[in-house]
Amino acid sequence: MSLVSQAEFARRSKVSKQYINKLIKNGILPIESSGKIDLEKCEVIFKNHRDQNDRNNQEFVKKQKAKGAVKAAEENARENPEPANFSWGSQYQKARAAAQSVKAQRENIELQRLQGSLIPVDNVKRQIELIANTVRTRLNKLPSKYAGRLEGLTVIEIEETLQTAIYEILSEFQDMLKDAKAKTKK
Repeated sequence: MSLVSQAEFARRSKVSKQYINKLIKNGILPIESSGKIDLEKCEVIFKNHRDQNDRNNQEFVKKQKAKGAVKAAEENARENPEPANFSWGSQYQKARAAAQSVKAQRENIELQRLQGSLIPVDNVKRQIELIANTVRTRLNKLPSKYAGRLEGLTVIEIEETLQTAIYEILSEFQDMLKDAKAKTKK
């Protein structure tokens, strides 16, 4: 296992250090406790991530081009309204263009979902409920858990003990949020 700095990995990958940092923060690239990156492991992950982004971008560009054609047709229809004696063919074309526009919008939403920009509301609700219930349970247990331990301590010692307990719960809460964020991306 070769460990390199984030800056070195960015240089080798021909991207900015900020981009590598963003991938680490988003949980895409793992980082060792030393703050360094396992070169071989992260090169494979980075290549797969880049390839997936390239495929997603190609799909997005195709869909945007299709959207552009629909918008151009809609603008043309606005600029050149039908005469009073319109034909059924032109009405069909308008309906077809509208249907294509709706289809393009649906595909764009699906693309955003696949890219992780959109996630199902039910997933978010479940994660929030789980986290809230866990935090509430932990906070509710504080008095009974620490009542015996605090007896005979000074006010400062009691304060420090409770601050430590609350910090542990908040740290656990923060870890749960990170896990939830990673799960909702999948």
